[in-house]
Amino acid sequence: MTRNERAPAFRWDLPTGLATCAAAVLCLVPTIGFLTAWHLAVELPTWTRWATLPAMLALAVVEYYLVSRHPALFNRFTAGLIGGVAAVAAFDLVRLPFAWLVKGAPDWVPLIGQHLAREPIGIMPTTTAVALGYGYHYLLVGALVGATYSLIMGKGRWYWAMLAGGVLGLAFLALPQARLLAVATGFDPMNAGAVWMVAFLVAGAVLGAVVQALGRTTTNALYVVFLREEPLEVPELAGVRRS
Repeated sequence: MTRNERAPAFRWDLPTGLATCAAAVLCLVPTIGFLTAWHLAVELPTWTRWATLPAMLALAVVEYYLVSRHPALFNRFTAGLIGGVAAVAAFDLVRLPFAWLVKGAPDWVPLIGQHLAREPIGIMPTTTAVALGYGYHYLLVGALVGATYSLIMGKGRWYWAMLAGGVLGLAFLALPQARLLAVATGFDPMNAGAVWMVAFLVAGAVLGAVVQALGRTTTNALYVVFLREEPLEVPELAGVRRS
């Protein structure tokens, strides 16, 4: 293909940037739901029905708009989903051995399932609650948080996500419920905090590495929306091939 025959270059514009940021916010609704259920005693089943499900429908509409406008943006979304699942797997590989083998940090994920199943908190979770908790943990928290990172940051650099993981880890440790969970289940809060912090850092690094490896969209949505830069061309996203 000659230079004159090239397809139009991919161009960011303000509507695309705003829609990308809207999709990123919608991806966070399930995580916000669990945090409010844990921190503010909001019923997670109610949140799931009246907030998470509508948000997922709205996300589908926004993603359809984005993909219709720029088909290559589907890569950004899927790279984030894959990276998010990989990050959660890495997160669990760090924390679960300490939870199960050396009692270094408690496993809070079954609490999600207990909230969803309306089981009493503080008793041994049922198999159903554990399955629900880990499904929510991987698919509605991990995958969608990964999509949020990818939608906002594009390919980015792996250490950007690692830094974000550290910030999230500090925010998690600042929650009174995190310290109370460690104490109530017989764990040392300092040990549990150290394990969780390492897990967040490792998960962030894995997320960033996967998105950097799989992502094709190099333009940063934040530049377009908040810094008001001129539309940036990313020729490879338009299927441009050099002759």
